[in-house]
Amino acid sequence: MEKKLIVFDFFGVISSEIAPIWLRKYFNEEDAKRIKAEIVSKVDSGEITEMELYRQLGELASVSPDKVAKDWMDLVKINDRLVNFIKELKENYKVILLSNASDTYLRKILNRYELISLFDEIIISSEVKLVKPGNEIYQLALDRMQVKPEESVMIDDNIVNINGAENAGMDGILYTDIDNLKKALTEKLNRFSVV
Repeated sequence: MEKKLIVFDFFGVISSEIAPIWLRKYFNEEDAKRIKAEIVSKVDSGEITEMELYRQLGELASVSPDKVAKDWMDLVKINDRLVNFIKELKENYKVILLSNASDTYLRKILNRYELISLFDEIIISSEVKLVKPGNEIYQLALDRMQVKPEESVMIDDNIVNINGAENAGMDGILYTDIDNLKKALTEKLNRFSVV
């Protein structure tokens, strides 16, 4: 079936990763994973605010919440090649953002780098109180864009989230870099070649 919708994750795809990089600066691998699972996941689900996240992380790392906030913003590196590619895709497809994140943090980034117009819809886990890889958040994206699962492709750097998308009936592409993404999309999009 012809694809109509391309869904992009944000961190690790359009932007650099943030939480794992920051956590590894202050904690060993095991503690970093535990803190991400126990604390960062709460901001993704909307259980705590962005500022509460910085407060808790700052307490654990013995730095001020303001320092954590500044660090998290400084770690953002936008993939300009991918942004340009998304602009090309928008000429023929609906393109949306589907991210597990703090809405206030992610919206600051989207505004700062003028990325809002890149997407037909922006769905952030903490706003909708649903997180990937749960089926409900993918279904919400499909419903909002009025497309069938088989008409969509999810691009994410996390295999767990790709599996979640595929469980919801969507096609999935594990993001590693833009060149591999273009090759994978060419196979999935039969309307035109994207390479």
